[in-house]
Amino acid sequence: MSFAGTAVVAPPPAAAKQPPSAAALAFRAAAQTNANSTVPAVTVPSSVQVGDGTLLFVTVNDAAPTVGPPSGSGWRLAASKSGSTMQTQLWARTAQAGDAGSVVQVPISTLAKSAVQLLAYSGVTGSAWVDAAVPMIDGTTASIRTTPKVTAGSSGITLVSYWANKSSADNGWTADPSLGVRCQTTGTDSGRITSLVGDTGPVGAGVRGQLTATA
Repeated sequence: MSFAGTAVVAPPPAAAKQPPSAAALAFRAAAQTNANSTVPAVTVPSSVQVGDGTLLFVTVNDAAPTVGPPSGSGWRLAASKSGSTMQTQLWARTAQAGDAGSVVQVPISTLAKSAVQLLAYSGVTGSAWVDAAVPMIDGTTASIRTTPKVTAGSSGITLVSYWANKSSADNGWTADPSLGVRCQTTGTDSGRITSLVGDTGPVGAGVRGQLTATA
């Protein structure tokens, strides 16, 4: 079973782009963990700054446990999807003072294998900088997975794409060449989670997504 998702990270609206020297939306850093645990944890990269937009992708190899919310205040559930044997959540938060180097924990109500990946982007503003997020779970055994369509409401956005697979055989993903891969992680043994996240941008407004990766 596999999960594919698409999220749109929006730049500040035109009226908010002050001063003129303000930085454009850009990838800052990423971190990840892959564990068999009730409390997987990931360390926020030391380069993350106050005001950065942080995305936290969490995939668990069991649909039954209660997952999250992550430790620390201000996390917002941007998207979630559960299938028969796995579940994925996308959380978003604006970085605060003291975040760099801190540990984010994701509680899981029972022991399970999980992949947790954190990405940070500079140049966001406000609390609603995730413009849209669309998740999809595919229960077939196909090796090629395509992210769902998502509608970007403005130009200059960054398209974030994510794939996760529960398997006892797969050891990684090969992504669409247009994607800038930010982090990829593979677990161990049966029921492991293999996941990849990357981005494309800036891209214009309209229907986006439909990128492929091969497990």
